[in-house]
Amino acid sequence: KGKNMYALPEWTNWGNLFLVGLVSFFISLIYFIPALLLIFLFVGKDFLNDISLLTYESLGFTAILIVVISLITLYILPMALVKYSINEKFGDAFKFIEIFSKSLTWKYTAAWIFTLIVLLILNLVLSWLVIPVNLTGVDKINLGSSFANFISLVIGFTLFGKAYSEIK
Repeated sequence: KGKNMYALPEWTNWGNLFLVGLVSFFISLIYFIPALLLIFLFVGKDFLNDISLLTYESLGFTAILIVVISLITLYILPMALVKYSINEKFGDAFKFIEIFSKSLTWKYTAAWIFTLIVLLILNLVLSWLVIPVNLTGVDKINLGSSFANFISLVIGFTLFGKAYSEIK
C-alpha cells in the first residue's frame, strides 16, 4: 500500500531470492511432468542426447499431444508461480481451482499474449547480439535471446501479478 505497484522489489537477501527461484524451478518441473512422462514413455531417455527424436515422424500423434499439453502448461504456469510468490508457500502453486479460474480470464490472457509478443519482438531485435566462441559443437552464443527472455519475463510477470490482483 502506498508503493508504486510497478516498482521491482529490492535485490537484497540473495539467499532468499535464490531459494524462491529454486522452488519456482521445481514448481515448473512438476507442472511439466505430464509432458515429460509422455516423452519418456514414447522416446525414452535417448531424447536427452538427441533432441531430433522429438519429431512428428518419430512420435506420430503423441507429438501433437505433447505440444498441446506443453502449451497448456506454459499458459497456466505463470499464474501458478504468481500464486506461489504471493506468500512463498509451495502448496499455493497447486491450488488448481483458483489458478485455472484466474487463468481463464481476459485480463490474464491479454497479459500472456502481450508478453509473448514482447518476447518475439525482442528476440527479433536483439538477435544480432552474438558472441563467437570456440567450444566443442558450439560456435556462437546468442546473448540477445537471453536478454530478450529476461526483459520479457520481467514485463510479463509484472503484468501477470497485476492481472492476478485485479481478477476477483
